[in-house]
Amino acid sequence: MPPIEKHSIFNYALLEPVGLGVAITPWNSPLLLAMSKLATALAAGCTLVKKPYEHASASLLEFTRLVEKAGIPPGLVNVVNGYGHEIGDALVSHPWVAKIAFMGGKVDCTHVVQEFDALWCADKPT
Repeated sequence: MPPIEKHSIFNYALLEPVGLGVAITPWNSPLLLAMSKLATALAAGCTLVKKPYEHASASLLEFTRLVEKAGIPPGLVNVVNGYGHEIGDALVSHPWVAKIAFMGGKVDCTHVVQEFDALWCADKPT
């Protein structure tokens, strides 16, 4: 079945990598959440930078070591440690970042969206 029933309209989906993604994970289940983000990023052909909660980074650091040991090329999966207001701001406002996966509270989420919008939507009309 075609995506739409109107044969006079040309419709297609272009599946291509978007580039660099950032996954900011919370303190609870950092490994599980990061693995789900990593699986989708790698399946789409993207590079991923993971930023764990500053007090729950050991599991992600070990997992990243195992990923490289399994043969994933170095630099494809990265972990950046630090406090959210320092590292998180730098990651979400970086011009190379194309996608952000984030889980957090309302205040933090609003801040992340504003930082990302300021970079990507500044020249677009509202």
